[in-house]
Parts: sequence; structure tokens; C-alpha cells
Amino acid sequence: MTRDDEPETFRIGIENLLPETFGIIGGSLFDLETKSLMPLFNLNITDEMVTATFDLPGASKDEISITCTVDTISVDAEMTRPVKLRVPGGHIARQEFTRYSKRVVLPVRVDPDKGTAKFRNGMVVVKLPRQHEGKSVQIEADSKVKRLR
Repeated sequence: MTRDDEPETFRIGIENLLPETFGIIGGSLFDLETKSLMPLFNLNITDEMVTATFDLPGASKDEISITCTVDTISVDAEMTRPVKLRVPGGHIARQEFTRYSKRVVLPVRVDPDKGTAKFRNGMVVVKLPRQHEGKSVQIEADSKVKRLR
């Protein structure tokens, strides 16, 4: 690689990193195949907690499914009424969307068994305690210490 190639290599690296890190940047806000909109979301990470807020206008509490693993949060929800949007493509057409669907890869590990979720005014707030890496190991006292020769 020459110095002339460095800016292009850097650009390609950034383009590949952005969708993975920020989700919708460089990606799409909808999936035509599943007729799903990808909801806007916010992640707040502290030393003790990961809080994810999803904007789901027009969804009802009974139609929301949240699945968490140690490193992901997935939200799926049926809309109470379909939403029609003009979608660009080969030609601009009106498409009907009937659900929300979003999977977020978390930058830290969490404990999904201790998570909570609340829904109010079209917003779902998921709180998951962080799972801290490593465990403490106790050193046992031994009165007989063998010496190596």
C-alpha cells in the first residue's frame, strides 16, 4: 500500500464501520420485504447500566416483543394502523408498513436476566445492568510452601 492509497483505505474502513456502530447511517430506515420500519433509538451507557429507548409511535403495549442477549437488544412491534410512505427506488412508490423491527448490537455486555422494560406514550425504555468482565479469585492461605530447586 502506498501513501496515495491511505485516504481510500481509510474511507472504506469508515464506511464499513458506520452501519455496524450507528445502525441506520449508511443503511435503510425500512425493510420492504418485511414491511417494517426501523424505529429511531437512543443508547445511554453508564458504568452500571445500559438504557435503550425506542420510538414506536402507533404501537400498542400488547403487540411489542423485546428480546435481549448479553450483547443485543431486538424490538419488534405491530402498528395499530399501517403507515404509508413514499419510497424511492427505480421509481418513487407509496409503500405500506405494518410493523417496527430493530436489532441493536451493544458495545458492552449486559445481564439480560435482570433487564426491565417500560412502555409509555409510544416509547419503550429497556434497562439492562452491565455485566462486568472477570470474577474475583480468593487466594487460600497455606502454611506449607514448597520451594523449587
